[in-house]
Amino acid sequence: MIRADDSLRITLRVYDVATRAQVGTLQATAAEEDALPAAFGRLAAQVLALAGAPADIRESLDPPTRSVAAYKAYVMGIAARSRWQPGQAVSAFQRAVTLDTTFALAY
Repeated sequence: MIRADDSLRITLRVYDVATRAQVGTLQATAAEEDALPAAFGRLAAQVLALAGAPADIRESLDPPTRSVAAYKAYVMGIAARSRWQPGQAVSAFQRAVTLDTTFALAY
């Protein structure tokens, strides 16, 4: 995620787990924080399209969170977990849940 003025650009790299090869780079832009759900929806639809999922599945998706701050905390948790820093990861995930109690991925 990169913030530029009053917009947020989300870039997602997609990998084939079996081959570890990058199969795509997807992007979505949110003009303001309230547009984040739509940006997540566009990214999800792009990922599912890349995977060959049927269009009717792609139309019924909900974003994981509507809060930019909660999503940032979640990303920090993922990064800490990847660095084998479980204490920092748990703190970041807890912060994400505090900011958005409906953010299931952060739980």
